[in-house]
Amino acid sequence: GSRLKGRAVSWVLIGSSLCASVGPLISSQTANLLPTQFTAFYLVAASLALLSLLMAHMMRITDDNVNQASEPSKSGGKRPHQRQIEQKEDFHENPYEELRGSVGEPLPDEISTYELIRPFRVRVAIWSAATAMFTMILIMSATSLAMHNHFNFGLTTVSLVIQLHVSSMFIPCFFTAEIIELMGKELTIVVGSFLLGASILIGMLGTSLAHFLGCLTTLGVAWNFQFIASTRLLVSEFDEKNAARVEGVNEVFVQGAGALGALASGYLVSISWRMVLWFAVPFVFVNISLLLFLCTGCSDKCGGGQR
Repeated sequence: GSRLKGRAVSWVLIGSSLCASVGPLISSQTANLLPTQFTAFYLVAASLALLSLLMAHMMRITDDNVNQASEPSKSGGKRPHQRQIEQKEDFHENPYEELRGSVGEPLPDEISTYELIRPFRVRVAIWSAATAMFTMILIMSATSLAMHNHFNFGLTTVSLVIQLHVSSMFIPCFFTAEIIELMGKELTIVVGSFLLGASILIGMLGTSLAHFLGCLTTLGVAWNFQFIASTRLLVSEFDEKNAARVEGVNEVFVQGAGALGALASGYLVSISWRMVLWFAVPFVFVNISLLLFLCTGCSDKCGGGQR
C-alpha cells in the first residue's frame, strides 16, 4: 500500500548511509598517494563505480508484478488503476478528472507523458525533488573547496564535515516513513524546504567549523525529508504502470538538477562561499511558495490541477 511505498523508498536509501564513513575516509586516506593530489581517490571511485555496474548487471528483476498490473483483473475485467479511480468518493480530488469522457468512466489505457506530468501536484513533486537534489549537490560540492582552499581547514576536518552531512542525509531514512505518515507528504516536503532555508542561513552566519557542521547536517536532513516525501507524493498519484513512467521523467529532472548543481558549485565557490549560498536562495523560495500554494488548496481554486 501507500505506507509500504514510502517505507520502501526509505529502506532503499539506507544502504547509502555506509558512504557516510567509507567515502570521506577513502578520500582522506588516498588524497596524497600519487604525485597529483586526489588522483588515487578518483581511481578508487572509478573502480567502485565499475563494481556497482557489475552488481547491477547481475540483478534479476522479474516481470510478474508488472504483468499483473497490466493484465485485466478477474473482477469485471478492469485494470487496477481503473478500479482505483472508480473507488474514489470525490472525483474532484483526482488530478486526471479532465481526461474522463464523463464522471465514472475510467482513464484511457494509454496516457501521454505530457498528460501524466500536467497536474499541478505532480509538477510540484518533481520540482521539489529536483530542488532538493540541486541545492544539496550545490552546497555540498562547494563546501569541501571552500573549507580547504578559502578557510584553510585540513582534509581530516573537511572529511568529518562531509561524513556528518552524509550521515544526516541517510540515517533519518529509518524513521522518515513514520514522519510522513504522521504529518502527511505535503507538510513533510514543506518542513524539508524550510530546513533547506535554515541550512543556508546557518552557512551565512559564519565560516567556523561549527557553522559548516550546522549548515551541512541541516542540509542533509532537509534533503532527506524533501526528496523522500516528494518521491512518495509523486508515486501516490499513479498506478504501478504509470508510476514507473513518471518516475523515469522525475529521474531526468532530478539527476539533471544534480549535475547542474555540481557544475555551478565550482564556478560559484571560486567567487565566494557566500555566493554559493545566495545562488540557492531563489530555488528554495520558489519551492516553498509552490508548496504553500498546493497545501492551501489555491491550486484547485485557480485551476492549477489542470494546467
